Amino acid sequence: MLTSGGRWCVALAVLIAGAAAAQDDESGAGLRTLSRLTVGVGDQFLGQLGPDGNTLLFVSNRDIATEIYVQDLEQGRERRLFDEGADVTWPRISPDGRHLLYISFRDQASGQLCVRDLPDAEERRCLDEETSALQAEWIDASHIALVSRATIQGDLRLSRVTLEREWTVSPLLERNLTSPTISPDGRWLVYVPIERSVRQVGSGFAARAASHLEAVRLDRPGAAPIPLALDLPGQTGQPVFARDGQSLYVVQFFTDSNADGVIDASDSGLLFRVPFPSEREDAPERAAASSPDQLTGEGWSCQYPSPAAAALVATCSRDHSLDVYQLPLDGLVPSEWDVPRIKEELGMVGKRADQLLLYRQRLLREARPKPRRLLMMRLSQLHLAFEDFDAADFYARHMTSVEDPATRGLSEPLRILIDHRRAMKERDRGRMVDELSEAERQRMAALDPEHAPSPPSAVFQHVVRSELAQAAGDFTRARQELEAAQVTDTTPRAVLEAWFDRADTLYRALDDREALLEAGHRLSTNKVFHDDDQLDFARAAVRALYRGRPYAEADAAMARALEAAPAGSAYAFALELGRHVNALHEERPPRPVRDALIAFYHQQKDPLRRRALVQDAVERAVGLGADGVLEALATAYVEDAPAGTEEGRRAERLFRRAMLGRAYRRLGRQREDEARADFDLVTRRTGSMESAVESMSLRLRAGVSPEVVEQEVTTTAAKLRVPLAHFVKAYLLARQLPGLEGSAHAQTVAAAVKELRAAWPELKNQRAARALYGAIQHEDFLRGHDPAAAERANRHYLVALDLVRNNIRYKAMILGALGLLHTQVGNFHIALGYLDQRDAYPYVDNESGVAVALARARALLHVGREAESAKAADQALALVEASPKLAPFATLTLDRAALYNLAAGRFERALELYARELPAVEAGPRDAEGLRNRLVVRLSRGAAALGAGQPQRTLEDLAQVERDLALPAVQATLTQARATPRQVQRAYRIIAAGLRANAETRLVHLDAAARALEQRRALFLEQFEETDRDEDVRAVTLAELRLAENAVDRQDPARAARWLGTALEHADALRERTHAPVDSNQLDVLWFAAQLHAEGNTRLPFDVPQRMGQARRTLIEQRDPVWRAYRAWFDIYLALGATEGPAVTADKNPGQAPATR
Repeated sequence: MLTSGGRWCVALAVLIAGAAAAQDDESGAGLRTLSRLTVGVGDQFLGQLGPDGNTLLFVSNRDIATEIYVQDLEQGRERRLFDEGADVTWPRISPDGRHLLYISFRDQASGQLCVRDLPDAEERRCLDEETSALQAEWIDASHIALVSRATIQGDLRLSRVTLEREWTVSPLLERNLTSPTISPDGRWLVYVPIERSVRQVGSGFAARAASHLEAVRLDRPGAAPIPLALDLPGQTGQPVFARDGQSLYVVQFFTDSNADGVIDASDSGLLFRVPFPSEREDAPERAAASSPDQLTGEGWSCQYPSPAAAALVATCSRDHSLDVYQLPLDGLVPSEWDVPRIKEELGMVGKRADQLLLYRQRLLREARPKPRRLLMMRLSQLHLAFEDFDAADFYARHMTSVEDPATRGLSEPLRILIDHRRAMKERDRGRMVDELSEAERQRMAALDPEHAPSPPSAVFQHVVRSELAQAAGDFTRARQELEAAQVTDTTPRAVLEAWFDRADTLYRALDDREALLEAGHRLSTNKVFHDDDQLDFARAAVRALYRGRPYAEADAAMARALEAAPAGSAYAFALELGRHVNALHEERPPRPVRDALIAFYHQQKDPLRRRALVQDAVERAVGLGADGVLEALATAYVEDAPAGTEEGRRAERLFRRAMLGRAYRRLGRQREDEARADFDLVTRRTGSMESAVESMSLRLRAGVSPEVVEQEVTTTAAKLRVPLAHFVKAYLLARQLPGLEGSAHAQTVAAAVKELRAAWPELKNQRAARALYGAIQHEDFLRGHDPAAAERANRHYLVALDLVRNNIRYKAMILGALGLLHTQVGNFHIALGYLDQRDAYPYVDNESGVAVALARARALLHVGREAESAKAADQALALVEASPKLAPFATLTLDRAALYNLAAGRFERALELYARELPAVEAGPRDAEGLRNRLVVRLSRGAAALGAGQPQRTLEDLAQVERDLALPAVQATLTQARATPRQVQRAYRIIAAGLRANAETRLVHLDAAARALEQRRALFLEQFEETDRDEDVRAVTLAELRLAENAVDRQDPARAARWLGTALEHADALRERTHAPVDSNQLDVLWFAAQLHAEGNTRLPFDVPQRMGQARRTLIEQRDPVWRAYRAWFDIYLALGATEGPAVTADKNPGQAPATR
């Protein structure tokens, strides 16, 4: 295969130079995100940080068995901690960091408690008690709490294991339990109690966990368990104490996320922190009375929390696999955020999971009764909207725990609504609901607005009665109930929003535009709402006015309404805004329309109205693809919004998205100067690392020196100024790597990594930084072939992929990089998975398309899909031929396409490609690279010509190849890793001899073919003397079999018999070396010998019938269908009377079998 002069570093070029994306989801100053710590095939779980905070231990099933691995977080390298020779699980590091306990299944299939010393984990000690170890936790550095059972049907028990010279076991608690955790001071034991589901069946097989925890004082023998029911919906499990003993971390299973009808540990888990001051007598009571702090949102499913001194480690599920993640001890919402900051963030987030998390945090910080009740109502409604009925009912029930006369009575109608929707869901699932109509009548009767405890309760009861009536098909009553609700300026916001949602649903079903318009208009003047909420309802009313109408009719309707609207009101503004948005109805709106919209924006002095205008206009522009409108609004908005505020963050996000989109469009049209200006603008204004990558790439392409690039690519964003500077330096160093060698390359890799590490706390959750880190390690692997570098590159790529979220360009880029990396490492099946995913996305430029296509072609070849490999290579070649800028890669792509077509048996296509490639290679320099390439291409073209039925052309190429192989200058170029020059040269001669033998045979030059075969045989024997490999004996046997066939063709049966005798000796020697019961080479020799023997004219040097009979009996004993054809032919030849053949001759063999070593 051809090698390029220098290295073809398309992989790195694609990765580093084409990284940014038009979609924007860069992490900013909002909610935190979890940091991924582990990567790899399979699941990684049960992670624990060592005392140093840098050593991570975890369990992985990447090699089928579950084993314990250790990882250096700083270096990113992981290794198996020890080889148990069996499954292991449940690793726990002792408080002093010197020991590791785990459950081993090596000596006891039901589980055995074992301990190893850290850090080497060489000495192994295990508990020799005949019990089934299930879980274990450290009490202190010399005592372990062990959950076990004595028999398979027995109850669980908790024991204290004392680690002395002789381990001792004493009872700690007689209780069926799981997940025990002991406070650092040893005073408290907290666990999940479990009960047998069936008394006759052991708790290990049929048990249910309690929904609450229990706590026991360990320093008081005989102390009774104290129930610890947390103020949370769902099931509580997996408690673990914080290092300071002041809190418990638990996993809460909120809802039935897998829809199996049960809330249990199979559902998605959320992490919570509960105050538990272990030094206090009433710690359980204080924990039960507290409001647990939610740490993660429903967007993550996390379990097995493991708190360290400065971080929390957990096992989280993402994309159907488990990995270990890290987050701050106070979770994804910083503990220093107050109510205004949380309200600000609520205005920024759009995901339901983030809203639930933030509303829960706001509830924890709210002490006033009325807001607390309404926040609970909001949380209940959010859960109800997504059919999380249990969680919704939890918050609805807890509304009664707050005393506020002004909002009394809201809980009951909300719970009735939850029951109603649950019943509707059960009916939709096909489950029988007893007396559904009767239950609905009872629910309706339970709602009595006339005697409601408070006016808001009366309004909400009417709303619920309206929904019940509509569900029963009574639209008239549904409307009557809704319109009977007395909505006033004192009605709480949560109730008003529920009323408007009901109005929107009902009036849309009734197709009553005017009623819906009036509902929105009415709320837009309600004083309960802040200005921004009033504006939202006014816009909703205007949307109801123009929705579904032709543009002209909609504009006329808004114009008439505007004449009657109070000047300056929210409704009047919404109508004017609606007219401007309605005028946008094509991809390229007329300039007067766009100018009028921008002028209307500048007329607004109220930031809320500016934001509303931007939101509606951007939504319409994005839907139409009106990029000019989007860019103009984004530019105006970012200039007006104050920096560092919610408005500023919103404006920057829109600006980043709009301007990057324009920059990429300009780049695609080859307007590089304009594109660079856009990238520069985004980088300076927002500190975007993605735009910085493109700015640097375009400058370097234009010949700007790295020193100048470093000075020019900066930002005015204060928080990002230093991290971006380090990122820019690392990038510029990385771009130098492909042209460096030896120590200079190694020093540059180290310098680039040092720059990233200097600002790693700020950069580690930035996908651009992770991708760059991976690219640096990838390049290091390509140069030094160090598996550790490939492992680190893979780790950073996968973490970057985890951070991609909705950025399609970045996702495609990283998938391609992963595919290239694994192809170069040799993990072809894994590589193909990534490359197939990458192929689902379009290619922005041909360079990346060629790199991925060639990597995919190579992976397909190595997994045995040769035809697809050739097709992929041809696609890469087409991309190169279509793009003049890819001309430097034309020869290399030609060579790969020719090779893969040759491997696929498409010989004519391969010959055509080699014929195109050879002139380019011949015209190249006659340096070491060029001399080797000439030899390889000629040899390959000869093989293609032979397959295409042109043996004479093959001989012509082979003549030149053989002359080149005799030249010392060419011989000096034939080097390979882990092989001597002599071995490499011999390999080429073996290939050439085989091709010559086949070509001469095709031309019926049998004497020449025999000489080539004898040369090939001699080369293999010579190689065997050096390497002692079984493969060489097999190759010698095949060559001798070919020589026998050649002798038959030359009418020389005596020579054929001698070659068969030698071949059988070699086959017997190989069988003896490998201890295989059957050898295919031996069977082939016997089959050929049987044919000659059956003709009756050839004397063979061995007893053919006897050897055939032995072989037949062996095949019968094997009972393997693969040998069926041999058995059938041996039966035929034996039936033909092979025993009447000639006697054995003692002719001297032309070769000698190699001695068995």
